[in-house]
Amino acid sequence: MQAEAAVLVRLIREKGELELPASGTSMRPLIREGDRCRFVPLTKAPRLGDILLVAEAGGRLVGHRLIRIAGAGEEALYICKGDSNVNPDAPAAAGQIIGKLADIRRGRATLRADQGLARWWGRLLVRWPGLSRVVRGYLRAERRLGRMRRGKERGAL
Repeated sequence: MQAEAAVLVRLIREKGELELPASGTSMRPLIREGDRCRFVPLTKAPRLGDILLVAEAGGRLVGHRLIRIAGAGEEALYICKGDSNVNPDAPAAAGQIIGKLADIRRGRATLRADQGLARWWGRLLVRWPGLSRVVRGYLRAERRLGRMRRGKERGAL
């Protein structure tokens, strides 16, 4: 896993960025399935609220929000969590961090991760972690309503 992370770190440093499509619902409502996420190399220590691209132990790439830093220096562990996840991810060492989210593209719109609504949302989630439960509840209700609507549409035929 460290080898793959090292290759991605080198690639992002050489290119200056790495663009990946979002998948899943863990970063909703800010990031949706299919959004294009542009990550850039870390030029300084990450801050709470930043969305980091992390290579997990199994090799999977995850873009989640930094909610806590345990320890200091080379021994620091970075704890990230999806905005709609109730529980945090496994702690990540500095060598697992590939980069930091710079912006999100949805269609023709681009949202900078370090400004305005995106930054405010990140600060809110770091200060009130229980907000993730509210987001998770909303997503469940949204899925149920979608299933109900699809069921009614099928029944109407």
